[in-house]
Amino acid sequence: MHDGHRERIRQRIIAEGTDGFDEHQLLEALLFYSIPRSDTNETAHRLIEEFGSLAGVFSASYEELLRVFGIGESSALLIRLIAGINRKIAISKNRGGQRFDSLEKICRYLANLYVGINVERVYLMMFDNGMKLIDCARICDGTVNTAVMLPRLMIEKALLKRASNVVVAHNHPDGVAVPSGDDISTTEMLRSAFDLVGIHMLEHVIIAGNSYAPIMRGRNFESMRVGMKQSLKTDTRSREFMTTLRSPPPPRTGR
Repeated sequence: MHDGHRERIRQRIIAEGTDGFDEHQLLEALLFYSIPRSDTNETAHRLIEEFGSLAGVFSASYEELLRVFGIGESSALLIRLIAGINRKIAISKNRGGQRFDSLEKICRYLANLYVGINVERVYLMMFDNGMKLIDCARICDGTVNTAVMLPRLMIEKALLKRASNVVVAHNHPDGVAVPSGDDISTTEMLRSAFDLVGIHMLEHVIIAGNSYAPIMRGRNFESMRVGMKQSLKTDTRSREFMTTLRSPPPPRTGR
């Protein structure tokens, strides 16, 4: 019975693709390759119930997945592998191609990059003068102000790649996209360090699920478009950010 059902699912995927499938049906089909005999439909439903959505399943850790009845080591590893492959795809398909000329494009890219990440992680996006992505490097795991996130490592990577512009990103896995005092002070430290070597730090972005918060409010993107370098004043950035966080950003005006 299971063999006939599995074959029908496979043939449907081949003929129609996956757009018409519900989330639990996609998980059911994926688990065919780690659970050779048992009914994977029930297991797929349990995964969705436990983690809330497909994104939640692929954001779960290996240990969390193992706690779901019906999920063994092979299934947990398969799910974690798919999450990692998705992140690599997000990086590779944008390297050297698309121009990241808006904050929205960068934040969409980063949101995909953090799918499946359940620890706080820091990335450095490096761009050329035309805002084409040169590389996106994982800097460290841990809080944004930990000792391992000293500017030296980021600067070395950016200089090695001959980057003209950079964006720093980190996530809040269990929280909301609101910067802490440490986030804001670290942003200023990093911006000053990059300025010393002639690299333009455009933004420091916080990602939390599908939400994001640009600590520098994207102002450097506006100045980049008109060929200007605009610095933010340290003593007013925190107050400005908290004010704008509660209200939508002002409309852009053409020049």
